[in-house]
This record gives sequence, structure tokens and C-alpha cells, in this order.
Amino acid sequence: MNVFWAECYESSKTAVHRRNREVGESKLRFQTQMMEPFRQRQTEDGARYNNLLNQQRNQELLVRRKWRHLKQFFIGPRGAWRSR
Repeated sequence: MNVFWAECYESSKTAVHRRNREVGESKLRFQTQMMEPFRQRQTEDGARYNNLLNQQRNQELLVRRKWRHLKQFFIGPRGAWRSR
């Protein structure tokens, strides 16, 4: 009877070990197939967003500069709306 219970105990220990190993392998497969592409896409999207913000800021600065030049042109000493 002791031999039977010892074999049962050993087989349960091996089954637990095998299950833990399969869970670990499954986790690694999930990370390589799902998480790594997700992180790569997240990095690319962050770079794209930062590029968009830089472009918007540059466009805004360009518009402000053009507006200042036009304002100076119209309000300046020889402009149409100069102060007399």
C-alpha cells in the first residue's frame, strides 16, 4: 500500500511540474506572438504622434511669423493702416 501511495505522490509531483513547464512555455509563446508586436507598434505609434506634434508646432510658428510680417506691412510707417 505504501508503494502505491508513493507512486501516486510521485506522479502528482511530475504532473504539477509538467503543467508548470507548459504554462511557462505558453506564456513565452504569448509574449513572442502578441506582446512584442504590440510593444513595437506602440513605439512606432508614439514616434508618429511626436512627429505629428512637431509638425503642428512648426506650422503654427510659420503662421505666426507670416502674420507678424503682414501686420507689420499693413501697420508700418508706409502701410495702409498706419497710425497717423
